[in-house]
Amino acid sequence: MASSAADCAPSSTDTNGDVVIKTGEVTSKGRAHKLMLSEKGLRLISTVQDKSGSSVAPVKKSKSTAGAEAETQPNKIFAVHFIKSSPKSNKRRCANIQLEVTDGSGSDVWISQIEEKRKEGKPQKLLVVINPIGGKGTAQQTYAKQVQPLFALAGIETVVKVTERAKHALDIGKTFDTSTVDGVVIVGGDGLYAELLHALVLRAQEAAGVDVNDPDAQLAPLNIRIGIVPAGTGNGVSQWLNGNVTDVETATLNIIRGETNPTGIFSVHEPDTMLASVFGKKPVLSAEIEVLRKSPQPPSEKAGEGDTADAAVSGFLAKITEGENDRLYFNPFGDSFDLFLLGEAGGFSNLKFIFGLLSRKKSAMDAEFVEGYRNIVGYRLRILEEEVKDEAAASNSNMDHHDYSRMLDIDGELLTCSVPHIDVRLHAGFIQAFSVNSVKD
Repeated sequence: MASSAADCAPSSTDTNGDVVIKTGEVTSKGRAHKLMLSEKGLRLISTVQDKSGSSVAPVKKSKSTAGAEAETQPNKIFAVHFIKSSPKSNKRRCANIQLEVTDGSGSDVWISQIEEKRKEGKPQKLLVVINPIGGKGTAQQTYAKQVQPLFALAGIETVVKVTERAKHALDIGKTFDTSTVDGVVIVGGDGLYAELLHALVLRAQEAAGVDVNDPDAQLAPLNIRIGIVPAGTGNGVSQWLNGNVTDVETATLNIIRGETNPTGIFSVHEPDTMLASVFGKKPVLSAEIEVLRKSPQPPSEKAGEGDTADAAVSGFLAKITEGENDRLYFNPFGDSFDLFLLGEAGGFSNLKFIFGLLSRKKSAMDAEFVEGYRNIVGYRLRILEEEVKDEAAASNSNMDHHDYSRMLDIDGELLTCSVPHIDVRLHAGFIQAFSVNSVKD
């Protein structure tokens, strides 16, 4: 195979400080371009305009052209698959371009060098856990039609587990050897994520000798990357991790890219017991609340100076900041979170607030019945059983009123506390989540 000067030349540095690995001349759709592979990725430079994209999948040779010339000359045509980002949002799409080498070299050198660069830091093998009945009950079809083909194109080997019963994800998290894979991918919603995560957390703490029942214990972080493809009823975690985008292809491509960000979790405790380890928590109860502030601020304060009120306590792990265009931005990668107390308001008012947050409207934070606490790392609740006011519970003679007053909704799963004391703590940067740390409108 003929070699060009670029094939044999050592790496160089361009004017932007990027280390150049290889350059060459190619054509695409009849137009001449310069192709440059560098430490930052692959660039196709036209005499008219620049096009940039990072290869995310194995570069494949196209079919050889017919005729004697194709039999005697090295293959000069190959295709590059890359991620294309939207300029207005964090949505991503897989695209491809066919290139023909015109500088005397063949495509084999380009393919091998692009592939070598592409694999750096990217997952090569993943455990995929699918909830077949979550959401619209189409998670398996979503994986087969939209996710698996992209993983295959990227050369990613997969071990697929489909949950078959309640708590099956817990068993998978407790027994699967995660050292054999480069990451765990959930195809489902927030509930499947919380269940699998809890098992992985308990397993890691047992191995590290950490007492998970102590809310002040420093948990040992998970040594495994985690990604979520939205296919459930609630897909809030996936939305936050993917730049406020709920999109199957975007989430899949972000996993393929391999970029991770340290993401926190909540641990929820009653005395001497850890109830759950989750991304979000929204207990609805009447309680006294003690807020634990991020240092160097005062270590704690009582919400309402010790006063009590019927409230829906909504803890958001994400930092909520106000941006332009009347929009809120959720950042789950910080070292503190925001807590909101929803006072006694009508059902319509509460729904308006929740939908306002989901649609990221600044005006949602202006509701009179909303009291917010920013930059906190935990909170303690003392549930006031005698103050519980729930007409549905009172009218249901088959429900134990005492137990109902201590019931928590943990990412869609109901848990009952045995005592009226709950301690919630943030563990910042606990997991490495396949994600993007940027937001666009």
